Amino acid sequence: MNFYMEIAKMRAARMLWATLMKKHFNPKNQSSLMLRTHCQTSGASLTEQDPYNNIIRTTIEAMASVFGGTQSLHTNSFDEAIALPTDASRADRAEYPIDPAARDRDSEGGRSVGGSYFMESLTHALARKALGIIEEVEKLGGMTKAIEAGMPKLRIEETAARRQARIDRGEDVIVGVNKFKLPEEPEIDTREIDNKAVRESQIARLKKIRETRDGKKVAAALEALTQAAQNGQGNLLALGIEAARVRATVGEISDAMEKVWGRYHAEIRSISGVYGQAFDDDNEWKALRGEVDKFAADHGRRPRMLVAKIGQDGHDRGAKVIATAFADLRLRRRRRHAVSDARRGRAAGGRERRARDRHLDAVGWAQDAGPCPHRGAQEDGRKRHRGHRRRDHPIERLQDAGGGGGESDLRPRDADSEGGTEGVGTDCGVAQWWTNFFPIP
Repeated sequence: MNFYMEIAKMRAARMLWATLMKKHFNPKNQSSLMLRTHCQTSGASLTEQDPYNNIIRTTIEAMASVFGGTQSLHTNSFDEAIALPTDASRADRAEYPIDPAARDRDSEGGRSVGGSYFMESLTHALARKALGIIEEVEKLGGMTKAIEAGMPKLRIEETAARRQARIDRGEDVIVGVNKFKLPEEPEIDTREIDNKAVRESQIARLKKIRETRDGKKVAAALEALTQAAQNGQGNLLALGIEAARVRATVGEISDAMEKVWGRYHAEIRSISGVYGQAFDDDNEWKALRGEVDKFAADHGRRPRMLVAKIGQDGHDRGAKVIATAFADLRLRRRRRHAVSDARRGRAAGGRERRARDRHLDAVGWAQDAGPCPHRGAQEDGRKRHRGHRRRDHPIERLQDAGGGGGESDLRPRDADSEGGTEGVGTDCGVAQWWTNFFPIP
């Protein structure tokens, strides 16, 4: 994170808000020109390795938001890259409104950089760049049209791929990850969730609500939502609140509008060449590509793989970056988010069965080991993988890239071997990701 860049972002946002509000709406109340913000420190900057460094990362990010003039601030706990926060780690974070007087006292440093050439030029440069993107979105017909075209999503994924390539090459230093690594990671307490018990408890609560609510009032409230969506008359937000008050569920409220509008499905547009371009001069990358080309020559097709994001949180940036990188290795890959599967109660093992049915060579899933509801299924997958390992399997050959008769650094370590499932000893990030991919026998 660039500390001063984050401050400048908030200053640029206030400038743009006031300018655009004045231009498009010309409000009578001048306070409408004030941008009020809530900030949360980054989850993407937190690391599982050497996790106590996360306290410093969060502190710097919180300082940037205060100096930037936020009205409200939430800070993450240091262990959120590993699991849901424990009671002890929650004491290290906070969520509170910023008292204006206290903010004025604390942001003397922020005000002092305001007016300097450095901060003002950075602020105006960001504002000009952001305004250019806003105008691009307007030309597409507004943000809704831009989202339907996949423009914001594609830009985010491209930026994420470039950043990950810089990290994997060591150009962006992440302490504890690609530099200044600890010889041994500290053991910390993590929160363990009994997902089966939570699911059963939620189902029981839902059943009780449906048994005790007034069914006629619920039906009438939901019908009013559907009619408003259909004829464009009425306030959908107010109708949604009314439906919630009579104990309609979020799913039922959503379904009432889906009857008219259908359900949005994002357009899948994959990027290519962004990650691989950063490794064009990397010998290990070239060796991996050579193995893929050899596979294609031997089998008459490129190796096929499935990259799956398990869970319903929507945080699929990592899975998409991985899929993009493997595509740059000339593998054929499918990306799948497990939201629909999770709603149907399917576990990670089902994805392996479907992968075999689709003649895939490997399946891999993103793993957030702490709170992930599919953690047990992931461990089962590893056990099945160890029982099915075949040295003649095409993906096993690719994992053994480098050859020489011995086991190479690209070979994934078994979960029960010495050293656990830590990343392999290589500078090429794609090679490390092999540890989460399992050949389909």
